Amino acid sequence: MLIALAISTIFFIVDDTLEQVKKPEVQASESTSGEEPPESIEASEESSPFYLRLTKSLGNDVISLQAQDHYVDVRTTHGNELILIRLSDAIKELGEKNGIRVHRSWWVTHKHMVEQKKVDGKQYLVLSDGSTAPVSRTYSSEVKAALTQ
Repeated sequence: MLIALAISTIFFIVDDTLEQVKKPEVQASESTSGEEPPESIEASEESSPFYLRLTKSLGNDVISLQAQDHYVDVRTTHGNELILIRLSDAIKELGEKNGIRVHRSWWVTHKHMVEQKKVDGKQYLVLSDGSTAPVSRTYSSEVKAALTQ
């Protein structure tokens, strides 16, 4: 039991040290890059902890979020990735004003909403990447209002 405790403590210390080393590197690279941030990132989004969860190759231009059990499938213009986070927490971290909830398990950014369709009596929202998201009756009027803006 003492050996297990010692090993756990060592792993904790090493992991904590690595996290502290990575944070200054990320901040230094952001401040010394000299590049302008992409247009898709607003000032409030740059500081969002949500983007630190994403793989850099996916970029920061989020199209939609879809709840999948305890994970959220994050779809960006460069692909998608499953992240361990609650949908409600992901929406808060992204900034609720940047998008809209269209279904209990879906959230979409305003700028990627193209049109609302009805197929076989069910409503769908067509997104900029050609994919569709279901629109529940609860959120239908909010989606229509967001599309007209």
